[in-house]
Amino acid sequence: MERIPQNREDVLTIYFQGAFASRTQACKYAGPKGLDIRVSDGQVEHVFNPRSPELLHNIVTYDDLSDVDYERSYNPLYWLMSLAHCGANSHNNVYGTSSMPHNVLSQTDLSGPLDVEQCLSVIEYCIGKFPEKKLVLFGCSRGASVLLIAMERLKTDQLRHIRLVIVEAPFASIPSLLFEKFPFYLASLMLSILERTTSFKRNQPSPLDAVTSLNFPVRTPLLFVTSKKDWWVPPVETGQLIEMLRVKGYLDLHHLELEHSNHFRMSLDHPDDIHSYREKLAFLYQKYL
Repeated sequence: MERIPQNREDVLTIYFQGAFASRTQACKYAGPKGLDIRVSDGQVEHVFNPRSPELLHNIVTYDDLSDVDYERSYNPLYWLMSLAHCGANSHNNVYGTSSMPHNVLSQTDLSGPLDVEQCLSVIEYCIGKFPEKKLVLFGCSRGASVLLIAMERLKTDQLRHIRLVIVEAPFASIPSLLFEKFPFYLASLMLSILERTTSFKRNQPSPLDAVTSLNFPVRTPLLFVTSKKDWWVPPVETGQLIEMLRVKGYLDLHHLELEHSNHFRMSLDHPDDIHSYREKLAFLYQKYL
C-alpha cells in the first residue's frame, strides 16, 4: 500500500475504483502531484493528472478489486481489456504508467461477494495498521456500490474509525441499471451474457438490498455524488438509494448533484462542477474531520 502526504496527516482515504478500471484512476482526485501506485510485485509507478483537483486526502491504494491483473497473457480478450484500460487512462489524462492491466472475467462479479470481501478486508487492514487515523471511504460507480454493500457488514467498533463515506454514482443493482438504460430484450441478453462469462449473479446482494437492510448504519456521514449528464449510471439509479435512506431517516445524508460532467470525469470535466465538488468536500471535511 502507498499513499501521498497531503495537507491532513490525520486523515486516510481508502479508494475503491470503478468497473474495468485500475487503481491508477485514483490520481483524478489526488491533485497534480499524483501518487505512487504499486502495479505489480516489486513495481511502483508514480501516476498523475496535471489538471486534477486535490479532492481526497492521503489516498490509500491496495490490491485491485478482485478482477484486475497485471500479468501478461496470450488470451486475446485480455489484450482487448488492456487496450480498454489504456484508453481509459488516455481519456482521463493519466500519466506515468507503463503497465498494462487487464480484467480477469472469471473473477468479475460487479460489486458481488468477491468485491465486497476484498473491500471489507482492506478496511479492516487500515483500521489495524492506522488506528489513530480518521478514515474516509471513497468509491466511484462499481466501487461506490461495493462500499454501500460493505457498510451493512461493518461492525460498530469499525464504524467509529470511519468519519465520512463518499460514493460517486453508485447503482441500485446491475439488473435495475441495465433495464433503466436498455430495452427489455437487450437488458435480458446482457444479463445472460454476464452470468455466463463472469462471476456475476443477478440475485447477488445489491446496494439497494444493503440500504434497505436494518443492519445498514444510519450514523456514518454519507455523501452521494451524481451528475445530470451521467448516462452510464443515470441519476435515477442513485436516486433510488438516496430516497430509501431518506425514508429511513438517515442522520447525516448529503447529495452533490453536478450539472455538466460525464460519468468518468466528474472530478475533471467542467470548472463549475470541479468548484462545486471542492466546496462540498471542504464543507464536509470541516464538519466531520
